[in-house]
Order: sequence, then C-alpha cells, then structure tokens
Amino acid sequence: MKIAAFGDLIGDVLIILALTTPVLLRSTQSGDEYVQVMPKPAYISILSGQGAQDMSLVDRIVNVDSWVCGGGCYKSYPTTFRPSRSRKCQMCYCDKMCHFYRDCCPGVSLKHNVTYEEGPGVTSCVVNRAVVYKHERLEYKDYQAMVTRCPDREGGTPTLSEGDWHKCEQPDIEHPEQSKPVSSPRSGLTYRNMFCARCHNDSQSLDPWLATVTCASSAGPLISGSQTKQDLYSKLVNRTSVELTSCELKYTFPSSKDLDKSQTLDGTYKRFCKKVSPPLIDSCNASGTAGFRDPDIEQACALYESVFDGKYRNIFCFLCNEPRPYRLEELQQLVTTDSLIKVGRFDFAALLDFSGQVEGDPVEVDQCNITQFLDVATCECREVQCSEGKYLDRVGTCHSLIETNMLGYKACHKLDISANSPISEEDMDILKFSSAMVVPKYAKEHTTHVLQFCPNGVNISLYFEDMLSVYGTLEDLEERIRVVRDIYLSLANNTLGSALSSRVTITYPCLEGLKPEDQCPSNPSFSIDKSRMVGPILDNARTDIYYIKYSQTSACPFVSVSTANFTMVENGEKLLYKPTGNLLSAALVSFMDSPDTGSGSVRVCVSDYTELAKNSSCQDQQVDLDTWTVSGLISLICTVISLVCLALTFGVYSILAPLRVGGGRNIMVLTVLLFIAQALYEFGLEQFEHRDVCRALGLAIHYFWLATVFSMNACTVERFLKLCFPLKSRSFFLSERRPFMFATGYSLLCPLVIVSSNVATNITTGGGVGYGSHMMCYINSRMSRIIAFAVPMATVLLTNVVLLSVTMWTLRRRSEAIGSSGESSRNGSQGTAQTTKNSKVGLVGCARLSVVTGISWLLIFVYEALPSTALSYVITALIGLQGLVFFCSLVLNKRVLRMLRKAAESSSFSSTTSSGAAASKTTPHKKHGASNTATEQYTDSKVSKAVNEPLLRSNEGNKTVH
Repeated sequence: MKIAAFGDLIGDVLIILALTTPVLLRSTQSGDEYVQVMPKPAYISILSGQGAQDMSLVDRIVNVDSWVCGGGCYKSYPTTFRPSRSRKCQMCYCDKMCHFYRDCCPGVSLKHNVTYEEGPGVTSCVVNRAVVYKHERLEYKDYQAMVTRCPDREGGTPTLSEGDWHKCEQPDIEHPEQSKPVSSPRSGLTYRNMFCARCHNDSQSLDPWLATVTCASSAGPLISGSQTKQDLYSKLVNRTSVELTSCELKYTFPSSKDLDKSQTLDGTYKRFCKKVSPPLIDSCNASGTAGFRDPDIEQACALYESVFDGKYRNIFCFLCNEPRPYRLEELQQLVTTDSLIKVGRFDFAALLDFSGQVEGDPVEVDQCNITQFLDVATCECREVQCSEGKYLDRVGTCHSLIETNMLGYKACHKLDISANSPISEEDMDILKFSSAMVVPKYAKEHTTHVLQFCPNGVNISLYFEDMLSVYGTLEDLEERIRVVRDIYLSLANNTLGSALSSRVTITYPCLEGLKPEDQCPSNPSFSIDKSRMVGPILDNARTDIYYIKYSQTSACPFVSVSTANFTMVENGEKLLYKPTGNLLSAALVSFMDSPDTGSGSVRVCVSDYTELAKNSSCQDQQVDLDTWTVSGLISLICTVISLVCLALTFGVYSILAPLRVGGGRNIMVLTVLLFIAQALYEFGLEQFEHRDVCRALGLAIHYFWLATVFSMNACTVERFLKLCFPLKSRSFFLSERRPFMFATGYSLLCPLVIVSSNVATNITTGGGVGYGSHMMCYINSRMSRIIAFAVPMATVLLTNVVLLSVTMWTLRRRSEAIGSSGESSRNGSQGTAQTTKNSKVGLVGCARLSVVTGISWLLIFVYEALPSTALSYVITALIGLQGLVFFCSLVLNKRVLRMLRKAAESSSFSSTTSSGAAASKTTPHKKHGASNTATEQYTDSKVSKAVNEPLLRSNEGNKTVH
C-alpha cells in the first residue's frame, strides 16, 4: 500500500481536528430555530487552488472538471472533436447538437451558456443489443445516444399516430422492426426504430443498423431447432434463451454515402454515452455522512448536470457527500484508478512491454493540464511555449511581456502570383512600388526582392522584408502584420487584371544570400535589383529597437516537436506526422533547423497540433483501469514474500562472517540491489500523482533493475573463474578488496552509462527525459525499452547462460576424471567417497549459479513473442519470488544452517558462562597471557572450523584437479 507522506499525515490530522471541533449553535433572526455553524475548514478547498483569486467560480469549476474528468473541448466550441472522459464521468461533447442530446461538456454549459430545452428530452442512452447476455462485459462504446421519444403531441408532427407513438416509446422487441435502430443521413440523428423517425417526420431514406449475432461459446444451441429467421430472432430476444445459448443480437453502425457529415461528430453516426439510472443525488450531505461543508462546492453541485459515477448530478455533488475533503490529486487518482491505492495493477511482464504504451495504460490529452500538451510520440505531457518577448499565463495563453516602443518584428513574406497572360516589366515595377506603400503607415522599413520573374512570363515570386515597430504590445504589431499580409494578397488583383491566383506565405527564417541571376533560369543575364524604402526618422524616435524575427508561431502558443517525427510530402507542401499519419500544411509551422537535415525541432501552434494528434495510440481508448488485476495481485504477494526473504538473506550474511569470504560480499550487494529494484517497481511504478517524482521513480526503476542484472553477471563471472580456472585466477582473488570493488563498480557504472545515454537521447530528440507518464512511472517509449533495457538484459543473460553451461561442463568433466583415475585398491573406497563429495559440491555450486544468473528472465522474451495470460502468471511468480529462491539457495542449506546453529549455541553458552562468572566473586581473574578457558577453546574451534571448512574443501578440489 502506498505510505502517506508525513505532510499529508499532518494535513489529515488537521482536517480531523477541524471536523471534530464541537459544532457551535446560534439563534437565527427568524425565531428560536437553531442551525449548525460549521467551523472554518482547516484545508485548502479543491476550488481554491493557486490563482483561484483571479478566476471566477465558473472558471474554477470548469478547470477542476476538465482536469479530473477530461473534456476540455469547450475552448473551441462548437467542435466535432470527440473528447475523452474518465470512466466515472459522463460522456460529453462540444458540438452544436449537444444541447439536443443533453450531453454538453460542463465548459459548454457554463462558459457558453448553452441550456437544454425546457421539458423532457427526446433522447436517451440505449444499449446496442436486443437482450444483454452479461452486463459486466459491456463498455461505454456499447451504448449509443438515440432519439427514443416522440415530440410533444401538442406541437409535434401533424401525422403522428397513436400506433407510431406507442411503437416508438414502448417498443415490443419481439418484432424486429421495433427493435432495430435506424439513422437518418439527412439529419445525422439515430432513432431507436423506424417509428421514432416517423414521428419526428424524418423517415426518408433511413439507414438501418446492421444486425450481427455473437455467441460466447458454440452457436449450436442457437441453431438447433431453428427453422426460420423468426425462430432465431425469437431466441435472441428471449431472456431465458439468451442465457441458455449465450448468444446475443448486436446492432452496429451503418455506413452511408449520403450522410450529411456536418450534422455528425466525425462523419459517422457514432455518439457514445453512458447509461444513467435516476434518481440522481443532486444535493450536498444527502446521506447525512458528509464530514465538512464548503459553500463553493455546494454552489457547484447545484449549478450544472454532468453525471458522475452513475448516481451523482456532477462531480461536486459527489465531493460534498463524502466524509472528508479531497485534494485535486487524490480525486484525479480516484477517478482514474477507482481507488486511492496504486499497487497491484501491473505485473513484471510490463518491464519488457514493447508495445510503446503499456497495456491498459492509455494517456488522454485531457489529463495534461491547461499549460501542457500531450506529445503523442512519447505519450508524455510537455509544456506549451511562447515565442520571444511573451509569457504563458495559467490558462495557456501567450501575452506580451511589456508595452513599449523598444521592441519590433522583422517579418518576411513570400508572394506567389500566377496569371493567364504575360506579365511585363512595367507590371513588375508597379507591383514593387505598390508593395512599398506599407511604409510609413505600417512598417518603418520595407525591402522587396524578386525571386522569380522572366519578362512576359506568367509566374511571379516576390519576397518582402518589413521592419515593424510601434508603441504598444507585440499583439499590436501582430495585427499590423496581418494587415500588411492582406495588402500583399490584394496586390495581384488590384495591379494585375490577369491574375489567376495569388498566395502569401510567412517565410521563416528570412532568406539570405539571394542571387539576382537566379530570377530567370532561362535568361541568367536578366535580373531586377532589390528595392528598399525607409520611412522618415522623426525627432526623438528610437534607433535602438530590438527586432524579433516573426514566424508562423509568433502569434500563438506553440509546441516544439522533433523534426524526426515529420516527413515532407506533396513536394514539400505538407508534413506527414508519423505518430498519427495526419497531414499539416508546411506553411503553418516554423522550422528551427533545415527540414532536410532531420535534426532540430518544428514549432507548431497548439490548435494545429491538436488536429495532428487526433487518432493517436495515446488517446484512442477510454481510461478504464482496474485497481487490481490477477497478475498484479500475484506480483504484489510474490514481491512482499521476496522482500522479506531478501532482508533475511542480507541479515544472515551480515551475522555470519565466514559467508562474507570470497564472493559473499558480492552476494550481499546483489541482494540489496534486487531488494531496491523489486520495492521500487512494485510500490513506485504507479505513483504518478506528482510528475517529477514519477520521472525520478521511472529512472530509478530502470537503473536498479539493470544494476541487478549486471550484478548477477558479476557473480556469474566470479564463480566461472573460480570453478573453471582456479589456479589462473588465484592471484586475482587473493585480495578480497580488489574483486569486490571491480564487481561493485561494474554493477553500478554500466547501468549509469546506459540510463544517462537514454536520458540524453530523449532530451536531444525533443522527447523529454523519457521517463514517467500519467499512468506509469517507467520508460515511456517502445524504442527506449528495447535499446536501453531489453538489449543490455538479453546480452547479459545470454552471457550468463554460456558461462553457466561451460561451468557445468567443466565440473562434470573434472568429476569424471577424478573418478576414472582412482587410487590404489587399498584406498578405493576413500577415492569413491571423495569423488562423490566433489560431484555434490559441483552440483550445489551449479544450482547456486543458476539462481544468480536470472535465467527465468528469458521467459519474458518468450512472452513478448508469444503472449499468454498463463505465461504472464508464471513470469510474475518466478521474477517476483527471486528473493525466496535466493533465500532457499543461499541460506536454507546444510552448511549455513549448521553455522547458524553453532553460532546460536555459542551465543547461548557464552551468555550462560558470563552470567556464572559475574555471579561468582571468588573466581580469580585470568592473568595476561594465560591459556583460554575450555568454553573459549570450544567456541574458537567451532568458528575456526566453520571458517576453514569451505576453504579446505576448495583446496582439496584444486589439488585433485592439479
């Protein structure tokens, strides 16, 4: 379980003290009636966060709802964008029909004053099945908003009949025509059946929904005994038959070429919804269990309707019926994971998940705060930026830093004109002269370059550079630039009567090194010099103006995206965004480097990036994470057992000094690293509440698992050298310190190099640090998991397997050589016993060696190739219980248990002897240099034997081999 931070604990204590303060009673002016006066809450209200004093209550309500539930599309209302919503929150939309369906997002209702029609609505949320086989299998996409009621008969359709009304609002599903939904291509509406469409006078050229049958098992029971389609249909709409056959009749969206797409969300009839069962809880403390009172939350509860958790009028009605107040981070966590406990959802197979986005871990664009955007290449929230001279406010808008006459813009534009008749040099002169008219009213300086022109040609390309400055803000200058651009656009029509088309584009960066001979490729000797016009310099006018280079993203909040994510298409006119496959005009972005180099970044306005990011893998599914999963619970239980065993193993090695001889200290380092890696992964992987903390946890999880693997490799190499090359490696292992330092440095520095390289690569490519998303604190991108984790791990594990195989083969050959050489018949039995003993020692060594090599990790690669739920359970158990395997192999063996028993006996005997010596006052003190007591001799002999026994055994094996 997540351990609450000390600060949170203090906060909770203050809340409890505030809530348990005796309630004061006061008399009202109207009489002797007493009302409760709640004490002032000792907490910061969820509607009183940073900057709340500068925002209205409506703005604060909308911000909280958008942050927790999603659905910030109200900013571009009306829009056909289909927003993502957390699964506890009602599906909502920001299109022009949301008032009709009564599913507008709170921002639309509150900020744009969109109200629902008076009286009962005619729409409801309908499941797309005739009879549902199992309700728990349904998802939000199984429900569709449909027209299910006829209009008011007093002002409704004149042709409305009693039969149509009855079949629309009270259909008999035994009849297919009353059960099958239909959609209208003219209005874009979906009706429960054709009779609902008829009573709304919208029954022309309807598109019936497609009927499909799905069975959870064999379709045999459904087919058996059915002679006609009506027989099949009767079984599919009968509850008893559906339970027996496990078959369902499902209706799916039709497609229509005649559909008026302007009447729909995304050119289809899809409009998902969530089933709500009234009555709703629409007031505070309705259950009488609320432990606090917040006037702002009470007002928010009564202000709008957007059903929360299927039973509350909105999210604030839920908050004011809870026993304690929620922090914003807690509420977001509860909505996202359905619990405040963030463990037990992911298993160890997620360590090498190569899907790029961990299964069940969708990141939605609305989970990023208002000053962030979702980088769909990494599924990571990153900060929105503003151009030079501007700052970003708390609502994601850019503003000029200062109002002054010391700043200006250098704006460059390109004008392309195509005519249907030849253009003369005189026409060109007129164009150049007309363009200079922007001085002095709009620009202080204007320069015209001819990029393309041949006498009597039909195509012209001009390039303008303008220096603009005025007392005011950068926004004032941007408005002037728009006016200048309109002037350039009108030049062709006003000057050239034969112009077919003209286009003005922003040029960034401004062009340099223009050559006159490039103007007319067919006649290089022809050229037109540039023209420059400077406005008059007035008295007291500033001459030290700082000119900012104007780009396509100067006037908007923008995002910086790596150039590697784009591909130039259509002769460079458009950019293909690789993560989503969407296109964007190249004229709308600013290249911070040449687009041909493949390096640098591209600046894209947030509004344009929103279109680019549509249909990404980060937001193509609903957030629907279970708090617990079977594999997650297995992982949690196994990890707890493993951590306890690792702690016991470390304790035993700390107590028994003989175990720390040789490679024992390396085992202790490996034990500590595995303990940290497992603890961080199990209890830190899902702590995504704080962004920076999540990034740090993701980086630490990556580092310590790599360190664990490299430490396993160090232990394997050590045993390989000692067992296969005992004589050659003896000089190296004579010193205890040197092998230990080499192994520890290798285990810690190699992962540091890999992790640092991964961070540097992600930062260089514009992907942030590459760790920590909104749903998992781990490596974000698929490629990073492969290169920075899977490849090093596979290399190390394969090395371990090879070394293990060589070691086992060497020990076996050595054992056979000892057995075949033998000794004299007089000592035959002794030689056989020695051979058997050596063989056992070799097998025990191999068994221990197999533990530290981490061969079980190879199963993860098998799982990636052949995913299986059963295999994921096996992997989770094997990796999760590595601490138990360590404990059983390194502690629960005869040698260590004998040492523990002797140490315990010695400790007990020494304690008894010391007590007896203290009680006896007549016992003389031992003189300096006198021999030890019998007890001390016994203890020393035991310890000496425990220390020397493994060394003697190793020496005997070496002599035999020699």
